[in-house]
Amino acid sequence: MAETPEVTAVIAVEKHLLRCPPMPPASGESLGPKRSGTHYVRGIEIQPGNPKIIHHCYIVVDRTQALHTANGEVYDAGAMAMDGQLGGGNSELDSRFLTWRPGTPPYLEPDGMTWRLDKETDLTLIMHLLQSGKAEAIRPRVGFYFSERPPNKFPMILKLEHDGDIDIPPGAKDFQISDDLELTADVSVFALLPHAHYLCKEMQAFATLPDGTRKWMIWIKKWDFDWQGVFRYAEPMYLPKGTRLSMRYIYDNSTDNPRNPNVPPQRVRGGQKRRKRWRICGWKCCRIGEKICLRSRLR
Repeated sequence: MAETPEVTAVIAVEKHLLRCPPMPPASGESLGPKRSGTHYVRGIEIQPGNPKIIHHCYIVVDRTQALHTANGEVYDAGAMAMDGQLGGGNSELDSRFLTWRPGTPPYLEPDGMTWRLDKETDLTLIMHLLQSGKAEAIRPRVGFYFSERPPNKFPMILKLEHDGDIDIPPGAKDFQISDDLELTADVSVFALLPHAHYLCKEMQAFATLPDGTRKWMIWIKKWDFDWQGVFRYAEPMYLPKGTRLSMRYIYDNSTDNPRNPNVPPQRVRGGQKRRKRWRICGWKCCRIGEKICLRSRLR
């Protein structure tokens, strides 16, 4: 079990913020003398510490300590990352959905898909905070489920980023954003992670097979930002080489949308701040027949 230093944040102006307190090196003394050096993680359990003010959170694995090097004391103290106070570095999900939201149980990776944790690896907890109007103490903990077996399947993340396409005029009720990706290998899909903010009202993710057949992967007809999360398939979904993965997000920037933060509606462009729109759809996949995993994120 690793625990961050206690952080106090005043959450009164913006409703949603991101803050990044550093965690002790997870492969050092914080996990006990038997856990020094390289070892293998099969799963994690995030205990947010103050769940009433945390909307969701996730862990970034920084193997080169680039975030720490680039940001120094700002990184050590914790920073408002959504506001751009952290810059540079290898800020990535490390091909794992290391996430928490209310109701999220611990998840153990399938056989052969442990992930390697080396000495001097930085683990940064990114928290999306909710407004309370007062100073709040936050001290999250993360539990690690270890395995003696090294991985024989090695994940990667493939990203498409087109947030620049988001430019929603006020009053638009059915503004659509789409992204597509053609698979270059046979894969099995284990999980899906869709994400958007308040203006999104409908999400579609589907696969078009080489013969033209469409397979639905998820269809959320009434998107609720407060119930986002990872959707894991009971059985992996097989998709052959040449399959086209697609996402279609539909936005409502009118007064008919009760979640619209702007009254009256305003022009909205892409971005991470809550008054901007950010969309992402991620697939966790494993390549068939070779020791390579693919997790693609479409933004």
